[in-house]
Amino acid sequence: MFDRKREQFMGDKAEINSLLERNSRPTIWISNDVGYLDPAYLRRFDYSLELLPPPRSVRRNIVQRYFADIPIPAAYLDHLVEHEELTPAQVQRVAKVVRLSGISDAQELGKAVERMIENSMTLMGQTRMPQKSGVTLDFGIEFLNVGTAIPALIDGMKQSTSCRVCLYGPPGTGKTSLVHHFAKALDRPLMVRRASDLLGSYVGQTEQHIAKMFRYARDEGAVLFLDEADSFLRDREEAWQSWEVTQVNELLTQMESFDGIFVCATNRMDQLDSASLRRFDFKVRFDYLNRQQRWKLFVQSLNAIGYRYLTDEEAALKRSLENLNNLTPGDFAVVSRRIQILGVKALPSLFIAALVEECKGKPNSGAIRIGFV
Repeated sequence: MFDRKREQFMGDKAEINSLLERNSRPTIWISNDVGYLDPAYLRRFDYSLELLPPPRSVRRNIVQRYFADIPIPAAYLDHLVEHEELTPAQVQRVAKVVRLSGISDAQELGKAVERMIENSMTLMGQTRMPQKSGVTLDFGIEFLNVGTAIPALIDGMKQSTSCRVCLYGPPGTGKTSLVHHFAKALDRPLMVRRASDLLGSYVGQTEQHIAKMFRYARDEGAVLFLDEADSFLRDREEAWQSWEVTQVNELLTQMESFDGIFVCATNRMDQLDSASLRRFDFKVRFDYLNRQQRWKLFVQSLNAIGYRYLTDEEAALKRSLENLNNLTPGDFAVVSRRIQILGVKALPSLFIAALVEECKGKPNSGAIRIGFV
């Protein structure tokens, strides 16, 4: 009313102000976006209330309520709960359609719910949580080559109300997996944000999204994880546009005042603004797997895909891994998925050959010598 037909109302602004100030009837005004309203109107409301998407615990209760009589596997319902922007109205309508669908198979019901929720959220321009797929290795902190005692860090997080951590190092070394481990160990929800979630089309939008990100995390009591943080904390001395500086300023300000667990991850520590570095309580450097970690993860990877190497092969296999000094846990996960997709028998020689190819594709890999293949 105040914006779409502004040309009809601007001439009667005094009349609208009078309506807001002198109306004797209790009146509730509802808007999906107050960004377009004139501040002269906004300041005349006696009371304002922003209704945000419900937190995870409330979303779970909503999902359980509307799907109580629908036999859908728990895994599908758990995934619904992870959609941070999902509203009660969307859940209600999807449950209504599912009841009318006539589908009786539980798995098919779950897939139908997923499709309808994704379609609804795409239509609304909401951010969907991706399904986890593929072969994943069981995460263990023993596969992290870091200089910080992770158990001690987690104990400190449990005792402190606020903690800011920067994880940096080569891709695939386990930074994202460690953040998930943090959330699980702290028994808190995990809120993940990437550049695509925060960057706006207009000047000032990104700053608003950054502020909203911290507010949501505070309301949820979540571990807030900003991936590829160098996109927002790039050195201001190298900025070309004023909005690049304001984005960094906004993030630094929000970091300073955030009273929760905030974790950043980056592969380009050298590009971060110097002012951001002093705001992190811990800076954890990740390195490539050491010799013992490479062998242990190699054995675990073979076991995960159903292969047991022979005892007399052990010495030769260890020699084959000796010179692969730039291996990461991510490399083992990629090779495991590749073998599963191809459907081939996971011979140790084939697995190691695939690891060699992963190493060759990295910068400064140098000549890689291998004696087993």
